[in-house]
Amino acid sequence: MVQTYRTYTPVVLSVSETVDEETGSREGFVGFVVKRYPRGSLSRFLHDTRVGDQVEMRGPILTWPYHSAKYKHLYMIAGGTGIAP
Repeated sequence: MVQTYRTYTPVVLSVSETVDEETGSREGFVGFVVKRYPRGSLSRFLHDTRVGDQVEMRGPILTWPYHSAKYKHLYMIAGGTGIAP
């Protein structure tokens, strides 16, 4: 068991509206694009998983929630490399 912190932006997200009353969880699907780096510990781990393997995740981490059509304009300023679209 290794606990690593990385932030990935989902490219596909589908979550059921139905909430399990006992656990508070929902069923759904989330898809990521993760580039494999030769010395990247988490990217190598994820690329070595097989269909049906389970990986624990936490999230989403909402630092500024976006509400559709709430604002007329949205400006984003970013710098560096690896910025997710």
